Amino acid sequence: MRIFLFVLLISVQSFSQTQDERYTKGAENGYVWLSLNQSNNTLTDYKFEYLAGMLDNQRYMILYEKKPKMPIGCRDDIVKLGESKNSEELDLNFMVKMIDDFYSRKENLVIPVIGAYCYCVKDLAGLSLKDLESYRQELLDFSKE
Repeated sequence: MRIFLFVLLISVQSFSQTQDERYTKGAENGYVWLSLNQSNNTLTDYKFEYLAGMLDNQRYMILYEKKPKMPIGCRDDIVKLGESKNSEELDLNFMVKMIDDFYSRKENLVIPVIGAYCYCVKDLAGLSLKDLESYRQELLDFSKE
């Protein structure tokens, strides 16, 4: 009986840790993003739908002046990108590919999806490689606090 309880306790702890790794400070992170690949429905692009929904939520927060969960945002970069010649690159399918690339680095998986999106926007807006790396480090620090 004790062995059964021990195994049950270990299983519950393991399961709860697996659930927790999908969120960083209440926001879905790279682990959630990767899980969107595991769809059996080939007619639906879950990453595209997820990103579209997330951006609609961000528009709502701006419209109603709600405070975003992500303190390290990119509103100014989105405006800057919209005014630049690269504005046509802000296509959601292209952004999905960029976010996939961002999360290909295992250490980035703890960063919330909105942070990965902002990193990609800053990249398209022309932020230097040094500043991009500094921003990525800020995101990592935020995610690990």
